[in-house]
Amino acid sequence: MARDSKGKLNDYVLHSRVGTDGYRSPEMEDGKYNGLQSDMFAVGVVLFIMYTGYPPFMGTRSHDRIYKLIREKNFTKFWEKHEKGKPEGFYEPSFKRLINSFFSHDPTKRPTFETLEDDEWWNADELTQDQIEEYMKAKADILFENNPIIDLKKQMFKEKLVCESKNPEESY
Repeated sequence: MARDSKGKLNDYVLHSRVGTDGYRSPEMEDGKYNGLQSDMFAVGVVLFIMYTGYPPFMGTRSHDRIYKLIREKNFTKFWEKHEKGKPEGFYEPSFKRLINSFFSHDPTKRPTFETLEDDEWWNADELTQDQIEEYMKAKADILFENNPIIDLKKQMFKEKLVCESKNPEESY
């Protein structure tokens, strides 16, 4: 968190409720920011969003039905909900295991920078630039599928490119 680490009481505990709901660790909901492990929770949320294109849950409060599955250690049901509409094998087992640890209700069970150095998914083979572009294009196509506003923007962008290629000096 971008906050004075000492806190108001100089006890290195955040006593106020800050941050965006879907990124706050469960302990932060109780006003008990405990430093790096809370931040690692948020890293897991960002990683999940980067991989899927959408957040894993709305928040970690008791009324959030999706995070409740994690709190109750019902990871099978959590992943079933996220796998709906996805091709088989979309989430690799090593990715699921890592995300489960990032989202752990118990901060001591979350990864550290040291444990990530040995993680199977974290250290998987690097992709080439072409593989990354192909992967991101496929993700974008799925996200923008059947979206009339996006289709309109794409068409306008294509028309602009055609216009610029015909009259390059007029595009500035």
